[in-house]
Amino acid sequence: MAQKISRKNLHLLYEAVKNCSTWKTKIEQALIAQQLNDEITVEDSVLNEAYSQANDAQKKLLNKFFDIKTPKKIIDQIKDLKDIFRLTGKKQADVLPYTKPKNKAQRSQNALALIQVITEAYNQGEIPDFSNREQRKHFIWWEKTSSVALVLGGVHYDYCLAFLGFGCYFLDEESAKDAAKKFKNVFLDFLPE
Repeated sequence: MAQKISRKNLHLLYEAVKNCSTWKTKIEQALIAQQLNDEITVEDSVLNEAYSQANDAQKKLLNKFFDIKTPKKIIDQIKDLKDIFRLTGKKQADVLPYTKPKNKAQRSQNALALIQVITEAYNQGEIPDFSNREQRKHFIWWEKTSSVALVLGGVHYDYCLAFLGFGCYFLDEESAKDAAKKFKNVFLDFLPE
């Protein structure tokens, strides 16, 4: 898709990026290619690239003239299990082994199934490559602080080892911490009592 901007407004953008040779050149090329047009057409991919490299003042100006659709970070897209299932395209009924768990073992197996889907959503479908020692794989660990309380002990990473099932590793620390915070009850259901 593409959006249009008047020559006058494009000149304002040009002034805002005149110290950036890359964007200055792109604007000049658009003006030359569309020299007979009153409005200049700019592809969304170009706008998104510009936005990702812009400072705050430039972002404000881009937002003033264009409808910038910046992709939200995955942690901003996930609030609850409904979002997890929406992002993965799976249904809870197809994932959980027990629809009505009767004991701790069944709740734990349901929790593991949920953790795998949660991890898939945060990793956006990318599967950790355990043959790649350079790729960090983050996992959550819990610490018992009293006789009843479990708190997040941290997020650890490793390059190749597997301490948990392969479906329980996050590709970045921020996602692992966010999942631990938002889905603590699921992770704790998985742990032994």
